[in-house]
Amino acid sequence: MSKMMADRGGWFAAFNALVTGDVEIGAESSVWFHTVVRGDDAPIRIGNRVNLQDFTMVHPDPGEDLVIGDDVIVGHRAVLHNRRIGVGCVIGMGAILLPRSEIGEGSVVAAGALVPEGTVIEPGWVAMGVPARPVRRTTDADREYSARFVPRYVESARAYCRRDVP
Repeated sequence: MSKMMADRGGWFAAFNALVTGDVEIGAESSVWFHTVVRGDDAPIRIGNRVNLQDFTMVHPDPGEDLVIGDDVIVGHRAVLHNRRIGVGCVIGMGAILLPRSEIGEGSVVAAGALVPEGTVIEPGWVAMGVPARPVRRTTDADREYSARFVPRYVESARAYCRRDVP
């Protein structure tokens, strides 16, 4: 049903997720169904309590390390081909982050947004659109969303490891 990699820091991967190459995943992080994390062209470092939801693709350009900070939520079917995602970010469903782009701490990339190559979203902004542009500062409601969903995914991963799911 699932696999827990206790010897690698206690992270969860769904049975059909693929994690390969030079990849480090922090404690209580989760890699969900049909997600691919390919560290074959460059190292990938994923922080603690990160969730990569179903059908996410993580694959940086050759020689372009990809770092994802702690407490990051990545929605279904996102494509992460970027350089850095800061602590506490939310990457919406279907968002695409192109090479050398960087998302600052506490920022939100809206569902369906396309962050162009080399774009830097400063900390604490919500970016939307195609191409993605900062449209407003993050709010208390944005931060509460993250604070509510990060522990939810940690508990969901634990439930799968206990086989305590329908």
